[in-house]
Amino acid sequence: MNSRRSDASQNLLLATPSAKTQGSSTPHASLKNRNHRYRKTQIETASPAQLVLLLYEGAIRFCDQALEAMAQKNLTAQHANLVKAQEIIGELIGSLNQEAGGELAVNLRRIYLYMLEQLVLANLYDKQEGVQLVRDMLQSLHDAWAEAAQKLLEQTVLQTAESLPEATRLGDRHV
Repeated sequence: MNSRRSDASQNLLLATPSAKTQGSSTPHASLKNRNHRYRKTQIETASPAQLVLLLYEGAIRFCDQALEAMAQKNLTAQHANLVKAQEIIGELIGSLNQEAGGELAVNLRRIYLYMLEQLVLANLYDKQEGVQLVRDMLQSLHDAWAEAAQKLLEQTVLQTAESLPEATRLGDRHV
């Protein structure tokens, strides 16, 4: 992701529901600030794969909050959270590399566009089913991405270990 896109991702991931959308405000501002700083550090130090996972997690969180708002008939919170989920999905679309990703990138783009359509329709017609469908799709993609990222990490660690001198791999230390 380029720096502009990283800044946009960071802003979306740092977004928290307002007191109106959350139902009540946090009584301790310092706790809120610590959580914000922690999340900011997590985003700034994340690998590209981890950023994608964080984007999925953010979109899932906003879908959950939208579903809760829908159940409470809070149209303001419903709309705000669905728009945030849509913005994250838009960020996921923008981060796709069509040339390097080939058919996978094309298919992910189609899935993301379908999700956007479902969220818009769910918001317009106040249909929880559309939000739940998108939420479930996001969770499936998150889980698949997490598994692929873990395998890539394991492969990288193995390749790194294999490239070390034999004495280092065996734990021998020479002074």
